[in-house]
Amino acid sequence: CGSSASEAQSLGCEWDILSFAWLPSSCIDHETTEKFRAAGPWRYYGDVGQTVEISEEQFSQDNVTVYLTNEVHVAHCAYSWVKFHRAIALGLKVHDQLPLLHTEHCSMVLTRWGDPNAIRTRAVIQYPKCGHFSSSFPG
Repeated sequence: CGSSASEAQSLGCEWDILSFAWLPSSCIDHETTEKFRAAGPWRYYGDVGQTVEISEEQFSQDNVTVYLTNEVHVAHCAYSWVKFHRAIALGLKVHDQLPLLHTEHCSMVLTRWGDPNAIRTRAVIQYPKCGHFSSSFPG
């Protein structure tokens, strides 16, 4: 999907709020993403002090700094695990930003998340590759 929001859009890619990524439609688990969205509302911020709220549309654009509360980060991890499990069980495509390292990171987030309103995470927009789960993908 390229390396910018405008390039991703021109290539027909879609913003996936669950993955914080621009992806081909075939690589988005729309059902899980909608469950994530419905579990909200999630608030995204442009600053650690939580004084500047960022919309989902703004989040998807380049050069926007986005911070996540622990609550959003925990939800992202939990639903990412659902997405990954569904990909394995149903043969759905996944993006390459869900390697074992992400699972290990989410294990720590889910067991040590602390104050749900605190901000400890800056989100980074991704433009990952997409494929079917295998012993070598996503890594």
